[in-house]
Amino acid sequence: MTTRTGFVNSKASHHNGLCRPSRVLVAFGISLICAALPGNAAQLNGFTQGNWFIAAYTDDESGNFTHCSGTVLFLSGINLSVAVYPNYSWAIAIGGPNWDVKNGDEYDFSISIDGSSFGQFKGMALVGAPAILISLPNDDRMIRAFRSGRTMQIVGNSFSVPMDLSGTSRLLMSLADCVGRHAGSAPLPNNVPVPQPVAPSAPVASRPPEPAKPSEAISPSTPKVGDSGPSIFSGTGVLVGGAIALTNNHVVRDCTQFAVRLPDGTKTSAEVVATDAANDLALLRLDGHSAEVAAHFRVTPQPSAGEQVAVFGFPFAGILSSSGNIVSGNISALSGLGDDTRYYQITAPIQSGNSGGPLLDYMGNVIGIVNMKMDELASLIGTGNFPQNINFAIKSTVVSTFLDANHVTFSTNVLSEGVDITKVAEVGREISAFIVCQ
Repeated sequence: MTTRTGFVNSKASHHNGLCRPSRVLVAFGISLICAALPGNAAQLNGFTQGNWFIAAYTDDESGNFTHCSGTVLFLSGINLSVAVYPNYSWAIAIGGPNWDVKNGDEYDFSISIDGSSFGQFKGMALVGAPAILISLPNDDRMIRAFRSGRTMQIVGNSFSVPMDLSGTSRLLMSLADCVGRHAGSAPLPNNVPVPQPVAPSAPVASRPPEPAKPSEAISPSTPKVGDSGPSIFSGTGVLVGGAIALTNNHVVRDCTQFAVRLPDGTKTSAEVVATDAANDLALLRLDGHSAEVAAHFRVTPQPSAGEQVAVFGFPFAGILSSSGNIVSGNISALSGLGDDTRYYQITAPIQSGNSGGPLLDYMGNVIGIVNMKMDELASLIGTGNFPQNINFAIKSTVVSTFLDANHVTFSTNVLSEGVDITKVAEVGREISAFIVCQ
């Protein structure tokens, strides 16, 4: 791959004035970037919003949804397109009819908004169009600036273009809504549940993600390591008793091999013996091993709003402690998104790798299974607000029904003596397993 320093023909190399939108979006301007964004994309539908043309796109070969984008054609002939993908990552593409770019080549840029610099970026020439795609960071400062800014300056070695950002706040809300409505048809990356459609004014929630692949989910499952070889994911499981471990379905879905590390450090293989995709639960049978300590499930009495809780798990495998992490918080609501009574909303932070881990009360009882968190980037793009500590766990009542349906014996002998967080951490460590899925 070649990094090039120039790509604009001399007659169009500099734009001294602000690029302002053209009133007419000609066919060339719309197709220049939109259809080229992921390559071989077909327009699903589209509409005009102010000076922006907004549409959803699918892959020509598979027919799967790939992204939503908004494009504006400036009077200078320059196009700006903004794309939002199923995982709410985003990118911009810029181009013009006189640009001399070669597919696959990289170009260096700096980007500033209203005079504030956001650093250096690399762009890649798109297939089939004189345009360059620039992936942007999941940076709340940059997203907010793009939503509210007046001018974005993109500078390369051979040109400098100031671009009018009129209408970008409504644009990002519409793109977030577009992705929410169409992402259900997107191919699912490993371990990512189907995202739910949302209104443009509502924060987008998602079940725990894989940052390694496009997805709407923020999954507390740690994504694959490296850029080649088989995909490897990890999560947390709860030892129910005997040779059975409980986890989320999205942790084990599409995996062919499992490795489980028990609390005493023993490593073993496992197989999936039962799943419930609707409630995102799964059971693993451990090969040749059984747990020395099993979880106590508190099915009744149900917790109250405001009750202190803790989450134990193995987030960011290979980065954080291999012995597990404990975090605390509260039950902030007795139902989940859309008043879904299967879930608790909790303030205890959850990260990649927490999926399937125990939600514990301050007596050491399991009152839920960690399941999903609010997608910060999706909410930021759609609303301009950054949600904090909005996470969800599947209630023990739902879990107990699943275990009963699969004839799994489990303890409902509730621990009744209150303990401090250090004791809760000890209990969490004794009943939790580290799960690796390939």
